[in-house]
Amino acid sequence: MKATVIITVMIVLPLFMAETEGAVDCKLVEASVNGCIPFLLNGVGPVTPACCKGLRDLKKMTPSTPDIRAACSCLKLGVLIRNPKIKPDAVKSLPAKCGIQIDLPISTAVDCSKIN
Repeated sequence: MKATVIITVMIVLPLFMAETEGAVDCKLVEASVNGCIPFLLNGVGPVTPACCKGLRDLKKMTPSTPDIRAACSCLKLGVLIRNPKIKPDAVKSLPAKCGIQIDLPISTAVDCSKIN
């Protein structure tokens, strides 16, 4: 019985650790793009410094593929659902307007699990 418990823990623990690797805090991800919501809804006008700072913070939070996948899911299941009128063209232009490159797609059409 004791050996069975130890073997089970040895099998399950690495699986659990793999799932949590790259985990990002969805509240932080969502907070990082909150300053961008007015621009993303309107698609016109200047992008605020707070928006660009948030986008830079988001980039820092997502240095690895697992982090990018997790942040993608946070945005998809949080920000995009609460703000269905976000303009896709505004999303595409946002990184350039802030002068950064970010490898995080923001779209409900993206399968976050397939990001490489």
